[in-house]
Amino acid sequence: MRPSRVIKLLTYIAGTVIILVMSSSLLPRPAPDVSSDHVRLWVDIPNSFPWRYCLREYNGVTTLVACEKDDRNQIFKRKKALAGEISTQFHLHYTEHECVEPDDDLIVVVRDCSGGWWSWEESGRLVWREREGEVGRCFTSIKNNEIIVMKPCEELNENQYTEFGDYLEDRGKTELMPLCPACWRTRQDNLRAKELLEHRKVVSEALREISDREVASLGIAPAGQRRAAVFYADSKQAIKYLRWWIYAWRFIGLDIEEEAFDIVVMVDPDTVEDMPDDCKEYSKQFSPQAAGPGQCIYKQFEGIASRDSSYDVNMNSLDCNTGPGTDFLEEYKLLLKADIDTFPSPYLLGFWPDQVVVNRFYGTTHGSANVERMLLDTATAAGIEHKGWYNLGSSWYGDSRRIRNMARLTVALYKFAKSFMFGPGTTCRCATCTYLPNECEWGYGPYAGVMSLYLQEIALNRLWTDDEWNNQTFAVLDLGTTDTEVNICQAALLHAMHNDQPFSKFAFLSGRYDTWDMATLNLTNIRDFSMFIALDSAGIGLNRDVALKTLNNTLRGRTFAQYCESVYKSAQHVSSAKT
Repeated sequence: MRPSRVIKLLTYIAGTVIILVMSSSLLPRPAPDVSSDHVRLWVDIPNSFPWRYCLREYNGVTTLVACEKDDRNQIFKRKKALAGEISTQFHLHYTEHECVEPDDDLIVVVRDCSGGWWSWEESGRLVWREREGEVGRCFTSIKNNEIIVMKPCEELNENQYTEFGDYLEDRGKTELMPLCPACWRTRQDNLRAKELLEHRKVVSEALREISDREVASLGIAPAGQRRAAVFYADSKQAIKYLRWWIYAWRFIGLDIEEEAFDIVVMVDPDTVEDMPDDCKEYSKQFSPQAAGPGQCIYKQFEGIASRDSSYDVNMNSLDCNTGPGTDFLEEYKLLLKADIDTFPSPYLLGFWPDQVVVNRFYGTTHGSANVERMLLDTATAAGIEHKGWYNLGSSWYGDSRRIRNMARLTVALYKFAKSFMFGPGTTCRCATCTYLPNECEWGYGPYAGVMSLYLQEIALNRLWTDDEWNNQTFAVLDLGTTDTEVNICQAALLHAMHNDQPFSKFAFLSGRYDTWDMATLNLTNIRDFSMFIALDSAGIGLNRDVALKTLNNTLRGRTFAQYCESVYKSAQHVSSAKT
């Protein structure tokens, strides 16, 4: 009998076209060695970077935690449930009489062993059954340090991929590794091939939709006359950032009617109660096209990482621009897609660009040829021509339709690109990768912790234009908050990065700025501006009046817009004198 082909995938990997054909009759069957004395069980949890977490008993409940060789509560024993040499049904013992099993609420616990049994499938799914012929349910992770539940078995659900192994010696080192490395390799290759084949369809569909939208909008200007910054908020921390955004929006005059600038917050239902009183809930009566001063509007929104736990939480800030219930955003002329830990700065006043504005100098790849090659290969495999544009910032500002298309494509790329770059069996998820290899750490190679940035770059290589790339020779978005030499009139959006020096969002959140003396602040540079806005929005810090007096002496009764006009004229005069 000829072997049946179950997978046939044409993909592009590292510049080489490969046809991957797998046959079910040729795959080694990785039935567990249920006679082995001690085993560890782990899951590469898709949304708990850096992935590998081991099963552990904790007060009668099981959870997934960092794998530790000396943690005896991570050691279990498999015993055959049925006699016979070929049986793959087993109990997973914690003690002689206690087993890992689901309880009546389908939560995986440690309790007295029952008559049910586990079976480990070729895919790596761990299935529980209590009767012969029963469909069974699968062991399913949610997140590290959370309960494990039983759910219907699903194809390509990474939360259901399990592995058995132990700490074994390999090339002079003792490492956690699969009991059967060859079986593990076959299983990972098989899973990744299936993932790429399935997830490529999502990308292709998004590209078709976007192309149709581009054709339909050719020569047609956006319908709206207003603009909005769009944020996702799902925590008290995010609300603290939102408060400083609202404060700055008002402080610089971005909220006045002439600016026509709204703040739109897509907020997780559990965070609604923390929303500032400044913001009003969205209703169908709200019109983004109505004239008037700026408004802060919020709408309850379940982010994509909540709707599908395989997504990184960082994807929520993209999904909130294009996900379910966001169609009203297209009624705006311009959208600012940004993280919420940012500050609006006076350059935004009167700034209505006819291009999509992005920071070209963001440093995402650290100049690494390996990272850039990976992004190029991923784009090509996804069916996108990569134009060699790297190091693009996380904030976008421009035509609402194009911003939504960019967000749509970025979200659609996620599962395919994650499988391609960091899927089962790849360099960063190797057989012994309990911890990230050096080449997978931030600054040394492709780093999964910034997947959203990588995907945004790929999307922009498809949706940005050559003119936009060539014309935007200096950055106005995503400037940091530490420089005292940059004037606030030179920046449209400041971004609180992962820095320790002032202004630091971490120091702000930890209370280190609660008694900060603001007397020496010069609010016309981006560092001191960020510091003052954050502290005063939270009602902390000392000598705010002194800082405001210094600012007023500089403004001399002018608005920020008028002050910035004088700064621009002065800069032009200096430039002319030099030439």
